[in-house]
Amino acid sequence: MKIPRHVPSLVVVLLFTSATWSQDKVDLETISRIRYEGFHNSKVIEFATGLMDSIGERLTGSPNMKRANEWTRDQLTAMGLSNAHLEPWGPFGRGWANQYVNARMTSPDIAPLIVYAKAWTPGTNGVVTGKCIRANIEKKEDFDKYKGRLAGMIVIFGPDAEVKPIIESPYKRLNDDELSKTGEYEIPGERPPFRMAEAAKRRQFIKDLNQFFSDEKVLA
Repeated sequence: MKIPRHVPSLVVVLLFTSATWSQDKVDLETISRIRYEGFHNSKVIEFATGLMDSIGERLTGSPNMKRANEWTRDQLTAMGLSNAHLEPWGPFGRGWANQYVNARMTSPDIAPLIVYAKAWTPGTNGVVTGKCIRANIEKKEDFDKYKGRLAGMIVIFGPDAEVKPIIESPYKRLNDDELSKTGEYEIPGERPPFRMAEAAKRRQFIKDLNQFFSDEKVLA
């Protein structure tokens, strides 16, 4: 006996339909309760205020990280969780915190500078003044170019910044066609894979660079 050609497709449809029916029913009551909590009893603002306004940045190993960990533990306890506690992790290394940083140019004219302290860089133990030198070091082989030239200097690290003149208005009004295209967002592709060897090589270079600056007795 010959099987009709439409039978296989019919079997697929029946299998798909039965699989759909076998799935669990959506618990609309629970979903509604979750939505109600999110819209009416949300604590997002309170939590964000506690972490961002009261504590601020939380660099690993910093006093603020310790405060944030303790704050989180106390919040979980207040929510009714039992045995909310902190556990040690590490060893990580020395902690670091930025207490104060200020810089200004004093010659040929006085001008304030916007500066930020790089994490884990040593302090200056007070006000220091010195001449500036730019050091563009990308690999260990570049150390020789600056050996014996950095003592007592304030080192501006990295290449010269490219500052282009503003010749056009930085803002413009979008037309209807441009506005319609703003909704056509393309999901970015996957990030390149993390390579442990490259990361370790970079960490070692930074360690060698810091040691080089220390050995050359740079001022800052």
